[in-house]
Amino acid sequence: MGHMRNKEQPGILFFYYKNLQKMENTKTINKSPGQGELLSVMGIDITVKLSGEDTGNAYSIVELNMPPNNGPGMHIDTRWDESWYVIEGTFEFYLDGEKIEAVAGNF
Repeated sequence: MGHMRNKEQPGILFFYYKNLQKMENTKTINKSPGQGELLSVMGIDITVKLSGEDTGNAYSIVELNMPPNNGPGMHIDTRWDESWYVIEGTFEFYLDGEKIEAVAGNF
């Protein structure tokens, strides 16, 4: 079971992997700061940097900007693997009951 919440300033990249072996016909994509599809879910601003459509449904990369003390509650993701890279601020993760405090630069 995992959980994440922002403790300070917003800014985190979220990598969601379905099947990296599916990657075919890769292409170069460049998106400047602020570019990408903008979504808002539960008070969290999400910018889609790479979608499944961009990567043949192999993975997606989104940037999350969330207010302090906000984030998804305890949950288990069974449909994909996740990785997180903290751009700015401090985020608190719970992985298998262990609390992890991630600061800018943590992956």
